[in-house]
Amino acid sequence: MKEINKNASYTALVFGGKGYEHDVSRMGAANFILTAERIGLGLLPVYINKDGDFFVYLGDIPKIADISAPLPENELTPSFPIRLRGNSGFYTDGGIIPISRAIPLLHGDFGEDGRVQGLFESAGIELFGADTLTGALCCDKAYSKAVAREAGVETLPSLVLDKRYFDFDETLANAVRDFGFPVIVKPCRLGSSVGVSLAKCKEEFTNSLEKAFCVAERVLVEPALLNKREIECAYYADTEREIVSLPGEVVSGGELYDYELKYGESEKIALMPKADLNEDVRREIILKTKALARAFSVRHVARFDYFLLPSGKIYFNEVNTFPGMTSGSLYAAMLNEMGFSFEELVRAAVL
Repeated sequence: MKEINKNASYTALVFGGKGYEHDVSRMGAANFILTAERIGLGLLPVYINKDGDFFVYLGDIPKIADISAPLPENELTPSFPIRLRGNSGFYTDGGIIPISRAIPLLHGDFGEDGRVQGLFESAGIELFGADTLTGALCCDKAYSKAVAREAGVETLPSLVLDKRYFDFDETLANAVRDFGFPVIVKPCRLGSSVGVSLAKCKEEFTNSLEKAFCVAERVLVEPALLNKREIECAYYADTEREIVSLPGEVVSGGELYDYELKYGESEKIALMPKADLNEDVRREIILKTKALARAFSVRHVARFDYFLLPSGKIYFNEVNTFPGMTSGSLYAAMLNEMGFSFEELVRAAVL
């Protein structure tokens, strides 16, 4: 898109973001926009840089996915979501670009956690995806576990630590008493396993807490499960349909499925859009996903993640209210298994 028609109304695809998953968002956005163009749909690309500034992007779309280089400044027009005199859109020095809908293809902190969604809702811009409250609730692992338990879906026991009131000796004593080692330490509010680590002893526990507290004010500690399987279930819903996929699986060879492995060493993992499960387990995961989707009031897209033990025990782990949209996305592959292609997903989001 090289020119903007101020008399037209656009669907904005918002990407980048201030958070840790900036680059993943860029890669997914390029795939999403190119797919839209391929099926004859236009989008207004809106970029949020790592400082949190908004820009309308008028450059070549493939450059978005080239995370080795910043987007060219001469192709970025400073902008911001606004409602002014009854008009909603993105404000630039040339006036307001009318926006009918925003697709916040953003992940994790400053993306899925309600902060950006609140800006759009305040500006009167319709959202594709979670609203402000659902985004904030689902992005916090401690609060989302509480909602899941209230909905009758079991989660792992956990300790929630607040940096303001943190006492290491008390935390260590409680962790050893309740879980023993090993344990998983993770930030409460970051996505894609950012800041997550495995601790097998006191020294590693100390290091894990330091790592997590470097990126978050609140931290979750829970027992590390041995021989677990990581199962995911894709969810899509609009006014016309509700789709709950067959469960898929992430196979990481027994390694901790953290951010570095997920995106930096992806050749070490296998993504299976259809997990090898018995029918009872498959049905139970689908029913849990439906129950959780209603409990969280998710809209349009979401991915629900579970731990499955050899005994057949299932624990809800977390929910992502805007899953990855790269060409290798397991979310899209799981929906495709249900006959709902990525092109259909993009069309539903844009229109």
